[in-house]
Order: sequence, then structure tokens, then C-alpha cells
Amino acid sequence: PKLAKDLGKAEPKVIIDDNHLVFKKHVFQLFNNAFMHLVRNSLDHGLEPENERLEKGKPANGTIKIKIRQQEQILNVSYRDDGRGLNLGRLKEKAIQEQLIAPSDELNTESITQILFKPGLSTAEKVTDVSGRGVGMDAVKNYFEQHGGTISLSFPHGISSSDGFAPVEFVMTLPASVCMSSI
Repeated sequence: PKLAKDLGKAEPKVIIDDNHLVFKKHVFQLFNNAFMHLVRNSLDHGLEPENERLEKGKPANGTIKIKIRQQEQILNVSYRDDGRGLNLGRLKEKAIQEQLIAPSDELNTESITQILFKPGLSTAEKVTDVSGRGVGMDAVKNYFEQHGGTISLSFPHGISSSDGFAPVEFVMTLPASVCMSSI
């Protein structure tokens, strides 16, 4: 709530569907660290200000959804918000500046994933207390990899849009051994 207020945005509704799974203690720190970065990104970059959301016919308050499912030996975690999505134009511009891609390169899911998780990369216009330091998405990737997991991106509506933004879902996996049981 405080961060949303500081950014001049309505407090988002957070929906966590954990399928009644019980996790080992060390996983809470992983989730806390990873979701702190993801929520900050949603609030700063993805979720639009209240007036912009209302103009688009959306509720004033954004929604963040976290879904956790165990399938055999894998724990699948998805994270998404109902905001405008990833600014693909700005991401490509920064990737060109950092010489990660050539100006003629087309973005696809794989290249966007590689760019977004590159250490030191930020699409923020300026450095603030919330973003712009280039620390965040690479840290989230490292958190999952340190626990034997992965993180990737999915674009439910594709990566082309008229406004240059594409809604994104973060798809994470962990070994099912991080769970103690389900209730």
C-alpha cells in the first residue's frame, strides 16, 4: 500500500492461489525476495495510474495474480498483473544502447527474456528509490536458480501491440521438494 501511494497509484489487489501447499521455511525467503522485485516492477512499470486505467475501462485498482501448482516433481509458479505490460520499445532501445542486439533485430520471447534478465539493465527513465538501478530482474533469476529453479517469460497476448506494450507473465519452476505437503 505504501509503495502504491508513493507512486500515485491505487493499491492493487493481490490474489495468491497457492493450492494449499505448505512450503519449507527457506522457500519463504526466496518468495519474499523474488516477489518483492516483481511487485515493485508491477507498481512502477506495469500497472497504470488510476486515471489511465479508468480511461481504458479497467478498474482503478490493478490486480496482481500469483498461482502455484505442483505437478509431479515440479512446482510451477506464475506471476502476472493486469497492467499495460512490458514496454517493448523502451526495452529494445536499452538493449541496442547496451549492444545486446542490433537495431535491425526483431524481438521475440527468447530475446526479450535474455535482455530482461541481463544484470544492470533497466528500462526506467530515471533512477529512483523504486527502480532504475538495474538490480532486480537478474536478482529474481538468481534467486530461483540458487534453489534449483528457473524463470522465463510468457506473453499471453503475443509481443506485438499497437501501443508498444505487451502483457507479460513470469513463469517460474522449483523442485517439488521445496514443499512439505499440501493441506
